[in-house]
Amino acid sequence: MGLIGFAATQINLLVNTILASGTVVGAVSWLSYAFRLFQLPVGILSVSIGNSNLVHFSQAWKSGESDRAKDLLQSSYFLSILLVLAPMVGIFAYADEIVNVIFERGKFSADSTLMTAKALRWYAVGLPFYGTYKIFVPTFYAIGRQKVPVYSSIFAIGVNIVFCVTMTPIYGFEILALGTSISMFLNSTIQTLFLKRDLELKLSAFYNFRLLKASLAAFLTFACCYYLKTIIPFHNETFLIRAVSLVAQLAIVVAMFGLLSFIFGERAAVVQVVSKLKSKFVKKV
Repeated sequence: MGLIGFAATQINLLVNTILASGTVVGAVSWLSYAFRLFQLPVGILSVSIGNSNLVHFSQAWKSGESDRAKDLLQSSYFLSILLVLAPMVGIFAYADEIVNVIFERGKFSADSTLMTAKALRWYAVGLPFYGTYKIFVPTFYAIGRQKVPVYSSIFAIGVNIVFCVTMTPIYGFEILALGTSISMFLNSTIQTLFLKRDLELKLSAFYNFRLLKASLAAFLTFACCYYLKTIIPFHNETFLIRAVSLVAQLAIVVAMFGLLSFIFGERAAVVQVVSKLKSKFVKKV
């Protein structure tokens, strides 16, 4: 049972696969390709932040430094959201282009690109909640409240099943990806409320003006991306030009989001994100 707290994502994916097999031909593959692309920022960013939070939070909590542990949790929570908002914007804005460059060749047709991109966008909506989920679950285990992520995951998975069974016949296979994002939103929200109570925190520790500023930065970045897409040619170009163009535009997404966050007063957070990414890259090299 304890594994359910960590495996909610995989269970939702299994549910999606089963339900997708009863829709159109190719739906299972489209969802699978989209989920693999979606998991890239989750694996690189969210998991690393979650593991780092677990180590530092556990040490502080076990040594009786509860105030420091709470500060570490809040810092990790905001940092996780800040890290994944730029990838979320990039995926949502350039889903078609990403799938086109990575997969569209051979038997992977333009129609498959379109269908995979639809699913990828709905998965991307839930990216911030995946990030917080990866932080909250280990936190509950560190404070000895293992049952909370288990039961919240069971509830969220149940909602996902009901939602997908009801909506898939009406809206098609891509609603399965949205169902997974909704499930993770519920899971993350429930765990937020329990952490607020168990750690005696204010709700503003999680939902505050800093989060609003980060969301505004993400929205403005998306608006810029949408404009760039209308003036930069893509689909009629050679593969090399398409790949270079995509990388350049995604780099603009990251740079613009970082700049806007810096302008909005999150200088320390931006510097912390850059240093973490730099250290992660150096270790791999």
